[in-house]
Amino acid sequence: LCGRRTVQVLGSGARIDLSAIAKRWEKLGTVGQSPWFVRCKLTDPAGVDLTLFADGRLLVQGITDILRAASIYARFVGN
Repeated sequence: LCGRRTVQVLGSGARIDLSAIAKRWEKLGTVGQSPWFVRCKLTDPAGVDLTLFADGRLLVQGITDILRAASIYARFVGN
């Protein structure tokens, strides 16, 4: 997402259990949830915010590097 220091990572398309992710992310930072997505303002790495949608798409805010975004997806969401 050009100009917004945000990279979108596409998941496998499998449905994500947002409630389970929100619970898992609670120890990683500040979490908010809606029926459509879950957000987390991470404490480590600081300055990075995640927004995960039920279809597996992840917006990684605070970075521009695509490979780093893919690594963050693997670390915080899974394969």
